[in-house]
Amino acid sequence: MNVIEFKRVSKSYGTHPVLDDVSLTMSRGDFHTLIGPSGSGKTTMLRLINGLIAPDSGEILINGKDVAQTDLIELRRNIGYVIQSTGLFPHMTVLDNINYVPSLHGIRRAAGGPRALELIHLVGMEESDLMKYPSQLSGGQKQRVGVARALAADPEIILMDEPFGAVDDITRRMLQDEILEIHHKLNKTVVFVTHDIEEAIKLGTKIILLNEGRIEQIGNKSEITFSPKTSFVRSFLENKGYLAFLTTTKIGEVCSADPGSENALPEIRWDTPIIDGIRRILSSETDAFRVVAADGTIVGRFDLGSVEHGDGSLF
Repeated sequence: MNVIEFKRVSKSYGTHPVLDDVSLTMSRGDFHTLIGPSGSGKTTMLRLINGLIAPDSGEILINGKDVAQTDLIELRRNIGYVIQSTGLFPHMTVLDNINYVPSLHGIRRAAGGPRALELIHLVGMEESDLMKYPSQLSGGQKQRVGVARALAADPEIILMDEPFGAVDDITRRMLQDEILEIHHKLNKTVVFVTHDIEEAIKLGTKIILLNEGRIEQIGNKSEITFSPKTSFVRSFLENKGYLAFLTTTKIGEVCSADPGSENALPEIRWDTPIIDGIRRILSSETDAFRVVAADGTIVGRFDLGSVEHGDGSLF
């Protein structure tokens, strides 16, 4: 079911067009990553969804209702927003920051109540962190609290505007893994803006590539990487798209479902990144692996032919 729909939406700032006749649908429970050059309209799309700005023409529908005809306070009760700077109130504790949005909606939370505790654990922090102030937190912890606050009122939609852009690479990868786990657990509809190709491919079940206010392509990571529809998509991704796919995709996602009678093959875990599997094949005498789940169950076979694009081969 479609949760968000753009119908021929255009938006300009002054004489500068930012979105040009954009139409798309976003399905419930999908993780949509918006990627493209600076100024391509990514953040503008988030602001339109949240009713922070209005389109010059066209319609944005949330659950079938035109945002322009919707009470914006009621609309935003169903939308969580996470930004790069976190937006935490420095004079409030983590607990009060998390409880702030529900309080705006008339939902009172007991001090140290179960919802805040549930959320702080969900984002990988400890109960003791609830009484800290933002100045006592690392950059990664601030982003985790920002995510917890966005989830506090249990919204259906989560908008994220480059939330991990200001943290170091190690923390960024950890936060990416955590947001994927949260999405898996809660099945929220996520719209995530990023400039990073690897991040877009790693996180997105649907990747939306924008250029100069128009959609160049929408697809999953295999479609975007191996079947670019325009010359812009091809040039924008270049080899970074292939590397991102190999780095972020697990062997279990591409291995053959039938391992055959290959019990003599060496084992490899299903959650091993493809690139590590390729390295192991190229550096050893085997040309294939028996893929096993965490409990040792055989789930398939992996070899270099497991990763293909349109002409049948990655290489």
